[in-house]
Amino acid sequence: MRAFTVAVLSSVLLLSATVPGASQSGQSNQQFANKLVHQLLGVRPGNVVVISADPTHIALAEAIATSVFAMGAFAIISYGSNGLNRMYFERVPARFDSLSPKGALRLLQIADETVAIDFPFDPSVVAGVPASRIAALGAAGNATTEYVIRHGLPGIGIGNGILPSPATAQNYGVSTSVLSALFWSGLDADYTQIHRDAMAVASALGGNSVRLTAPNGTDLTFALSAQPGEINDGIISDADRARGGSAVQKQLPAGDVYFVPKPGTASGKLVFGAARLNGALVSGLTLHFAGGKITSMSAANGMTTFDNLYKAGDAGRDELGAVDIGTNRSMHVPASGTWGAGPSMAAGYVTLTLGNNLAFGGSNRSSFTFPSNVPNATVTVNGKRLVSDGTLQTAM
Repeated sequence: MRAFTVAVLSSVLLLSATVPGASQSGQSNQQFANKLVHQLLGVRPGNVVVISADPTHIALAEAIATSVFAMGAFAIISYGSNGLNRMYFERVPARFDSLSPKGALRLLQIADETVAIDFPFDPSVVAGVPASRIAALGAAGNATTEYVIRHGLPGIGIGNGILPSPATAQNYGVSTSVLSALFWSGLDADYTQIHRDAMAVASALGGNSVRLTAPNGTDLTFALSAQPGEINDGIISDADRARGGSAVQKQLPAGDVYFVPKPGTASGKLVFGAARLNGALVSGLTLHFAGGKITSMSAANGMTTFDNLYKAGDAGRDELGAVDIGTNRSMHVPASGTWGAGPSMAAGYVTLTLGNNLAFGGSNRSSFTFPSNVPNATVTVNGKRLVSDGTLQTAM
């Protein structure tokens, strides 16, 4: 799922995964960095690239910085860590949580491009932290997201929520080797095919009404806004730069197609797949919508955790914020595992986000956001199935 990892403390809300030091397909950090800088991000001589990383990823960050310097551009490495984030909650008064992130904004103002390497997953960062503090930081963080969108600042995130580490694998309920295989299959995909499928999905969905069903009881209808869907094909093209906004934000592995639902149109029943929210299992989460708003909710497990964060959120928390359909055919998600929104880019994977949708080009600024998948979903538009029982249709 899309996220902007720019400022220190961003991992507080994202709780992402760890990027390995080198590709299992044999690419070194430097080879990957060269491809990232030259082909995917399109850095030009004289540009300034801000790279955010934690201590476990310094080698990769330095390789990317070296590639930037080698073409006559400039690199700045922004440091953060889960330990620093934890110390923030322990030592910084809560009254400062709502301050505008002036430091991160200043850094963005000098950047021509950004590269964000996912932080390691660590639920202990927010263990025991009041939901009100997380909500306050989320609201303050809107300023960086809005800056990125308003100025069309190009950026690539490395991870997209599934980068391998023992802790992340444990969070998803699978082995590290299973998570690694899933990640690298997604990264080594056919990007031409990803782009072709993403464009087909975007063309079919834009501005239409959608019905979403699944064996778990989901039966939800909603209309999509007239604006075209954004595609994450992993490459920032000249056309993307010309469009600006969220079009110049990409994630690796690639394969997501994002849409913003039309406010007030969501109606019916939505049942999410099992997910972990700040380390707590949330399963059987069932939401009923009418007039675009959540009217009731229940869960088999984790309702207290979800409800605490939900109640701490502000206006817009009860709305359907974004829809994500995966188009990466190289990825095959194991049936076992508590995946949540993890492999959102896998072909046929359907992920919905509640609340804040600024990163997707929407206008919902709620301090609350929650993404998860609908297992084995079927997506029907104008009588045509784009996704059938979790499989992206091949006739596109």
